[in-house]
Amino acid sequence: MAIHTPWIFFAVIGVPLFMVYTKAKRMDAKETHEIQMRVKYRAEFWRKGNEFVRLHANNVQKQLIDTADKMIGVEVPGSSLAASENDVKPWWRVWAVNQQ
Repeated sequence: MAIHTPWIFFAVIGVPLFMVYTKAKRMDAKETHEIQMRVKYRAEFWRKGNEFVRLHANNVQKQLIDTADKMIGVEVPGSSLAASENDVKPWWRVWAVNQQ
């Protein structure tokens, strides 16, 4: 099997390259033009798609900003002060006190 390994590599790599090379030599102007137009159409298609995605993302961002909570990031002094002064006991201490 080891003797045939180089031929397998040649078949897997060399034959497709040879086919592409011979096809490029046989290609006429019409086929070249078709390929160029296909590439151009795909570029225009992706440009339009990217523009749509950009506009849609801007609309979604605008909606998120409009519906965002105005109090995000603002500290409410009354509730934070009450939380710091409140004596909170763990539930097991409350349960132990109620058992006595």
